[in-house]
Amino acid sequence: MALVYFDSAAILSLIVESPRTRLARRLWHGADLIATAHVARVQVPAALAQARRAGLIGEAGLDSSLATWRGVLDASYVLEAGPDLSDRAAGLVLEHDLRSDDAWHLAAAEKLLSGGGIGALWDERLSRAVAELGLRNVH
Repeated sequence: MALVYFDSAAILSLIVESPRTRLARRLWHGADLIATAHVARVQVPAALAQARRAGLIGEAGLDSSLATWRGVLDASYVLEAGPDLSDRAAGLVLEHDLRSDDAWHLAAAEKLLSGGGIGALWDERLSRAVAELGLRNVH
């Protein structure tokens, strides 16, 4: 399958049961390389902490989810922020209806998927922007 780029929503589906968990796991297990952007390092724990505060998962569930997240992160290539990626993300927020964190994901996905691969970019706005750029996305 080659490269699969996961946004934070897709990563969360690997960690916490959701309607897309089966698809996320199938993509994960079929990939030769998993990639994400640096912002996932904050977005994923933030979403898990919010789920804990909302009572959707307990303390043990949070601990378990964070341990799974660390494993996912360790197994992933993380594209770090740099001037080129930053400039592209800034341009993308002007071209598409994106939040700033999603622009980082889109810039990273565009860079990594331009030579092929599959995106698992599941945030609604982000998914629309991915389609507008003509990148392959499974959602």
